[in-house]
Amino acid sequence: MCSSLLKVGPFVSWRAQGVSVKIYKNKDANGNYADELDPDEAVSSSQELYGVITVDFASGEKPTVDSPDIKYVLPSNISVPDKTASILYDADGVTKAGKWRIEDGVAYLEFDESWLETHKAEVSTHFDFSFKLDKKPTGDGDKQVVNFPGQSSSVTINTKDGNVTGDKWANDYGALNADDNTYSWTVRVSPDAFATNVVLHDKLGASLEYVTDSFELVDANGNHVDGTLDVTYPEDGKADISLGSLPKGDYYVRYKTKLRDGVLDGLKDGEELSGVDNSVSWSWGADGSHHNDWDVTKDPQKVKYSMVSKSASGTNVDILWTVTLNNGSLKADMDGYEFSDTLGAGQKFKAGTQYEVRDASGNLLASGPVDPARDTLDFKLPQGIGKQQVTVTYHCEMDDPSSPDAVDNNATVTPPDGHGPSGTGTGTYQPSDERTYVTKELADASTVGTDGYATWRSEVKFSAMSSSTDPAQVVLTDKIDRSPYTSSDANRVSFDQVRLVTSGGTELVEGTDYVFGNGNNPSWNYLVIQFKDSDTVRALLGQGDVIVTYRTKCSGENGTYSNTANLKISGVDKGSAEAHYDIDKEVVPPITKKAGNAWWNANYEWGDGTKGAWIVDWTVRVNCVQDGEMGASDLAGADITVSDELDEGLTYVQGTAHYNARGNTGYSSDWQKSVSPILDGQNASFTIPTSSLVNDKGSWRGYVDLWYQTATRSDVAEPGASVTLGNTAEASAGDKRFEPGKATTTISNKVLDKQGERAADGSHVKYTIKVNEHALKLSDDGTLTLIDKLGSGGQFANGSLTVTEGGRELTEGISYSFENVMEEDGSTSTVLTLKVPDEKSLVVTYEVAPQGVKDKDVLITNEATLQGYRYSGSSADGEWKVIESHAGAHGTSYGVTITKRDSSGGTVLKGARFSLYQVDLDASIAQGKVVAKLDDGCGDNPAYSSDSGVVTFGTSEHPLESSVLYYFVEDSAPAGYEVTNTDPTYVMFCGTGEQAEKDYREAFAKASSLGIKPSAGASFSVFDKKSDTDVTEPSGEATLTVAKRVNGNAPEEDQSFQFGLSAETEGAPMPKTDEGTVATTMGADVARFGDIEFSLADAGATYEYRIHELTEAGAGWMNAPDVIATVAVGTRDAEGVLPVHVTYRADVDGAESYTDSARFDNTYETAPATASPSGAKTVKTLDGCDYHVTDGQFSFTLSAVSAPDGVELAADQVASCADGGTVSFGELTFSSAGTYVFQVSENDVDPALAPNVSHDDTTYTLTYVVEEGADRNLHVTSTAVVPSALDDEHAAGESDEGIAFVNHETPTTPDTPATPSTPTTPDTPTTPDTPTTPDAPDAPSAVTPTAPHDEHHMPQTGDTLGGVRLAVVLVAAAGVAFVALGLAGARRRMRR
Repeated sequence: MCSSLLKVGPFVSWRAQGVSVKIYKNKDANGNYADELDPDEAVSSSQELYGVITVDFASGEKPTVDSPDIKYVLPSNISVPDKTASILYDADGVTKAGKWRIEDGVAYLEFDESWLETHKAEVSTHFDFSFKLDKKPTGDGDKQVVNFPGQSSSVTINTKDGNVTGDKWANDYGALNADDNTYSWTVRVSPDAFATNVVLHDKLGASLEYVTDSFELVDANGNHVDGTLDVTYPEDGKADISLGSLPKGDYYVRYKTKLRDGVLDGLKDGEELSGVDNSVSWSWGADGSHHNDWDVTKDPQKVKYSMVSKSASGTNVDILWTVTLNNGSLKADMDGYEFSDTLGAGQKFKAGTQYEVRDASGNLLASGPVDPARDTLDFKLPQGIGKQQVTVTYHCEMDDPSSPDAVDNNATVTPPDGHGPSGTGTGTYQPSDERTYVTKELADASTVGTDGYATWRSEVKFSAMSSSTDPAQVVLTDKIDRSPYTSSDANRVSFDQVRLVTSGGTELVEGTDYVFGNGNNPSWNYLVIQFKDSDTVRALLGQGDVIVTYRTKCSGENGTYSNTANLKISGVDKGSAEAHYDIDKEVVPPITKKAGNAWWNANYEWGDGTKGAWIVDWTVRVNCVQDGEMGASDLAGADITVSDELDEGLTYVQGTAHYNARGNTGYSSDWQKSVSPILDGQNASFTIPTSSLVNDKGSWRGYVDLWYQTATRSDVAEPGASVTLGNTAEASAGDKRFEPGKATTTISNKVLDKQGERAADGSHVKYTIKVNEHALKLSDDGTLTLIDKLGSGGQFANGSLTVTEGGRELTEGISYSFENVMEEDGSTSTVLTLKVPDEKSLVVTYEVAPQGVKDKDVLITNEATLQGYRYSGSSADGEWKVIESHAGAHGTSYGVTITKRDSSGGTVLKGARFSLYQVDLDASIAQGKVVAKLDDGCGDNPAYSSDSGVVTFGTSEHPLESSVLYYFVEDSAPAGYEVTNTDPTYVMFCGTGEQAEKDYREAFAKASSLGIKPSAGASFSVFDKKSDTDVTEPSGEATLTVAKRVNGNAPEEDQSFQFGLSAETEGAPMPKTDEGTVATTMGADVARFGDIEFSLADAGATYEYRIHELTEAGAGWMNAPDVIATVAVGTRDAEGVLPVHVTYRADVDGAESYTDSARFDNTYETAPATASPSGAKTVKTLDGCDYHVTDGQFSFTLSAVSAPDGVELAADQVASCADGGTVSFGELTFSSAGTYVFQVSENDVDPALAPNVSHDDTTYTLTYVVEEGADRNLHVTSTAVVPSALDDEHAAGESDEGIAFVNHETPTTPDTPATPSTPTTPDTPTTPDTPTTPDAPDAPSAVTPTAPHDEHHMPQTGDTLGGVRLAVVLVAAAGVAFVALGLAGARRRMRR
């Protein structure tokens, strides 16, 4: 893995030793690398990884003054983006060691010779880079071996498939191809990295089936491409489309589906076909274990038949009826369809005309005569039409050509064999009507010019209306418009004194005979009268009229006021009438004048040959009404003279004046005409002719816009200051004098603009100062002195300062020096004094190392001024996190590192003596002065600066303590130098951990009480001193707002909702008070949080804020997601203001941004109702006892029978009984109100589990009634359980005991006993002796048999049953039977 030394141009590849590489997965919020990659962890080929390479150069291989440039070739099997050149820092983060960059997979490190001169011992470096494993397709189960030159072992990175996203859509806007009844679809899948075994799982709606030969791979434009495409059909309506393994990219699959056979059978005219949706999901991975989160479902355009539509045109004596057939997205086969059209009353077919039938292309298919004697047109469409649109036309005429009444007719089409959609459609013809229904006249406008009042008279001609007219459908609308229209109140006209009187003198009553159609009163510019069907109004039909009079009041402004009366009957326009008046008062409006923003023109040449000026564009408007684009007075062709008095400092720019003379409607105009003024000192006089614009009456109404420019010298304002200049214009035309107009502009002579941002290495802060941006002449000696003070929170990165002009680095005329100065708060600032050439637009950049605890914010104050110019200040204060550098040449530090330099900052000084003191804070507070002693635990103290100018206090053996106040001072300077910084520099470190931070805060507070603000940094440079100047800082402001909606609607007026504001971006500015972080909406009103102020430190920054609802949601309500407000702060404008732009977006993936107000829309989700049905199982034994039921011995099925419309039936449930006989089914969920019916029945009894047990044939019907409660949630309000059987165990009607199944034990049939053997014949006995005659016995006493003591009593030998004594039968078979019964009883007893 080692490579030999190879000289390549100025760069050298080295035989690196001690190369170590760490690989990370992420960066934390501070920019530090986080989550080092675990060797067992897998990443996708698209995942961005981060590598940090540390190199310890071997002896003889390290960079030297003679060979300072090194290159390192990164592994070839990873993709590494280029990295632009940035500074390579020393370990202190302050000293520049060189530059570095990455280009084409090679890291180039260029060490500064001056740094190498002072670092001749061990040299090490580190740099970082990002990379991906996307040069080779690897996925699940694969790995890549990466060899970093110089590292002793390879890096093995396990890989996995990337994520796959996708989408689906219907082609051709989802339209059905009516020719073959197909839809076309496209599915896109997009792996973000290599993915294996990508499979699409497609599912069709019930009305579709696949066109199996239509699947193909296409590109984004629909062109065929080659690739893996295997389609299988696991079941009807589903397809699995395998695409194999795919690299990162977009892949498209296109295919067709068609309507299934028979799905159109029975589809009615106008009824949409359902079941045409299509969904897709996808899986990938070696074992197919990766899936997208949800199915992507798309619906194409809904399809339906539209069999008949009608329209009419023409005249009362020749009505052309057009009937359009088969115009839907679904096309029926029109061959042989029956067509029938029936005329309504008031019309007839026009004699001598024919009907025509044409196809979709306009070709004639059939024609025939119409019969005026009939009211029906019937015929059959010809064969061969097929599935296309058909148009039928024919002519009619009105029975009474003068009738205003509409006529209609109805067309019907019927399929020839009953298979196919039929349809019907009605059309209406509204006859033309030449009668006058409304008139309008201006009754009086004699005072309109003075008081705005005019009276009007309209007549509504009820006498012209037919007796069938519905008076309630008669609407009169009066509208008054002013011309020319403007957007102000000058256009508004009000109505009053409205009166309606019949031609017979009867006054109509509001509310009885008419109402105002737009409310209780006429509105601005509108009067709408809706007549009512009263007896008085109805009596006017065909007999009398209504006279409407009213008064209007206008603004009195000049213009034409047109009043138009319009009458509609049943929504049909019946004509209009118009009258108007003009107001033409002599008006002489004041001049309006505007000034544009001043802009710098470096090429403007003054008469004395000097260049550069502030240019301002001016506009003067004469004779224009104040509220619109309209001329006021009639200028009658008089010349317009404009006299403009310019402030001192403003000079007219020759050749810039031009004008537009814009005439009112009906008058001529002149456009873009040039004009030359007469100049007299600061006065410019312009003459604009209008004589060529007058009409034949010698009149010209219009206005004039005059434009011109002025120039102002650069020295009109001090550098950095602003000045306001203006001018006053007077104008006249003939005997008219216009009131003067004045305008001003502000010229801001900004000479400094400073901004701060993160440097390329991620750890430093880069400052950019624009100096004399307009290249003005600011000084007499040709030199500008820039004073830049940096607070103790940062240290200048030595070697990072550059001055450029037009992007080119400038060295000539550049000099600078540094010094340190103690501030009033005890902290030490660093001052840069930079001299640059005058009359050049320059950009100064440098970098700063934040000083403090890693990952903590530190405030860096930074302000720049031009010496001698009191208004030139520009600051860029801000808080910055302390982050470890991502590239540098470094060592190890255990305390304070001081670099001693000359005032140029470029030369390090050897031999300066420094001492470090430890302060006793408690003693200092007690004595009121700093009490300190030389620290004896930090190594050499005092110490002298080394060859590299470095002094270090603190070693690994003797580190400095945290929460202890130290200070260092320079005791003596090197030979030839003087101590220029005699003030102490205070330092205090913060340890890690909660207790350490608490100790630090306490110690810092003690130091502050002594007037000391110690630095938390570890690296310092000692320079000369600098002065302080006043700086004015620009600012900006943002106000975040929030609006509330409830289920998409505005809340009630008295409903309030409270919202909170918090900073999502750490350190983001907030409203000044806690109250400002809470906003409360009321009704639909928008609520505001407190103002957030931004300073120059925020310029260019973007902050995020979280807006969240504080008001708790009620039951069933769901709060809207939080809203993220993004505030982007721009750089300050010419007014010294920081522009602020606010956008909002919901805190959910893929949310779009908007700019009005944060939107919160709470939604209500009704909670479903639930029920858990259960029952019991009982088994009766032969002797009537309860049988003990064991777990799982019997099973039961719960089946859904019916549910409310639109609710899918629940799946069957099977439940087994538990020990003891209880039966419990799973919980039922009811998401809609309505009635739900279920049935429960016992499954077949398993004889292996329950021998000799019968089956209960009962079926229980469960009925649940679900209703929405007052809490808007669903509840089960009633439950009924009804058994099907009526027997001893199940009574009629509802069951009080719920679900109870009862089974019975059945006796077993005993085995047939064996036939006993024949007994042997006994020997013949000897004849016994004759016995003696016995004595006579006593008579027995009578015995009464006792009844059995219980129902289980078995009869015994000698017992009597029904008066018959049971005899003992000594037959063998009978004995066997008794034994069998005994065994059966024993078995029953064991089960019990």
